Amino acid sequence: MNKILHRIYFGFDKKPDIYTNYLQTWKKELPDYQIMHWNADNLPIDANNYTKALYQEKDHAFLSDYFRWWVLKEHSGIYLDADIEIINGHFFNELVEKLANSPDYHSFLGVEISDYQTYTAHSVACKKQSPLAEFMCSIYENMHYFRYWRKKAYMIATKLIHLYFIHHGYTQNDGWLPASENKVYAGVKIYPKDFFSPLSIGTRYFHEDKNKYENIWYAEDHSDNSCLCHHYSNPYTDILQLNERQNIYYSDYLKIRDEDLKKYKYKKITSTSLKDKIRNYFLQRGMHTEWQQIKNLASFNPLKILIKYIERERERERERES
Repeated sequence: MNKILHRIYFGFDKKPDIYTNYLQTWKKELPDYQIMHWNADNLPIDANNYTKALYQEKDHAFLSDYFRWWVLKEHSGIYLDADIEIINGHFFNELVEKLANSPDYHSFLGVEISDYQTYTAHSVACKKQSPLAEFMCSIYENMHYFRYWRKKAYMIATKLIHLYFIHHGYTQNDGWLPASENKVYAGVKIYPKDFFSPLSIGTRYFHEDKNKYENIWYAEDHSDNSCLCHHYSNPYTDILQLNERQNIYYSDYLKIRDEDLKKYKYKKITSTSLKDKIRNYFLQRGMHTEWQQIKNLASFNPLKILIKYIERERERERERES
């Protein structure tokens, strides 16, 4: 297995590449690794109908969803999103060497967000011709017309990985294998959340006014195993917001966490807000129209969403009884 770090950046929207600061951590923490930079000039953009269509649409995010698997299949190594910061290269290298020397698994990834049941498509390592990489390539190669749904929750890369485990017989929880400890299934080693995704979104409450709060990213799952940090920079974020985030490092989150113990009376540690949980309830049951109606009525207030839903259900029940 080659010690290669794959980085894909298309830049179709002409936004500056603000992730070069994280790229410096790759060079610093893993100096012996080759870094391969991929873009429209050196990738086979016409590989299939899916990639051709997305190239025409200049959709860099979903185009990279396919090509991360393609570069792993063809070259082996490690794919990392551009907004990945390497925080412990020595330990990460140990994980890579274990993969290279193991006859039991051909790939590894991690848990991204447990509540949403997603895997780390942002950080994946594969041996050459890995069955995982080959399978994922085949999914996208047959997704030409399905690309219209690509922004739906079930079509994103972190969810499509579930299909690999379903294909290999794990049909429980729609292919989700929750990992509180290292496990191997169908040749893929799954690491817990603290390894590659120690950040979570949560709510913190101010000491002087417990009714005053704000939503923040924080290092909920920090541990001695934390070797990568995904900074969750949205490719559709505007330039102003991107510029505000370009100098944020994992150490800043740890500093915030330590200061919070002094500044805040308590924190409510929740990876999923009430609104998100209610939304998931609707969407997981295919109730997309109902969710839009309730959400609009309630003006995005999660408690109002719940109340409106209860009121509507009671009204429907009365109509059925009459």
